[in-house]
Amino acid sequence: MSAQLFIDEKVIRPSHLKAQFGICHKTLYNWIHTGVLPKPRKIGPQMVGWFLSDLEGFYAKMSSE
Repeated sequence: MSAQLFIDEKVIRPSHLKAQFGICHKTLYNWIHTGVLPKPRKIGPQMVGWFLSDLEGFYAKMSSE
């Protein structure tokens, strides 16, 4: 994927996922550790998140359950 696509792509922060799914911080990181969620990317010096395209499989899996 080119750098331009990353610039234009929406970043999903951990706080957004926690609110969206009604889960706590520990659950979110348990999902990452067990492979339910991919590892987040380092977006800035003190910021992590996922590009929307990183989470497509996760959203598909959650919507089918």
